[in-house]
Amino acid sequence: MSSQAQSGAQSHVLPNIMEALARSAAIVRGWRDRARQRDQLQRLTDRDLRDIGISRLDAVAESRKPFWRA
Repeated sequence: MSSQAQSGAQSHVLPNIMEALARSAAIVRGWRDRARQRDQLQRLTDRDLRDIGISRLDAVAESRKPFWRA
């Protein structure tokens, strides 16, 4: 492979790595947000849950899901 071909191939590697890192960071942020929201849901009072139309049983079930599961 010529040095020009190698240079061209390498010029595509960095953007691909950066895109992969950006996607990974977005996924981790989503997981963190989901975990925080589930924690907050678990802390709501029964009255708060009624106000938003969710039963305590549903809130508990949702808060027990692993952070990676939507």
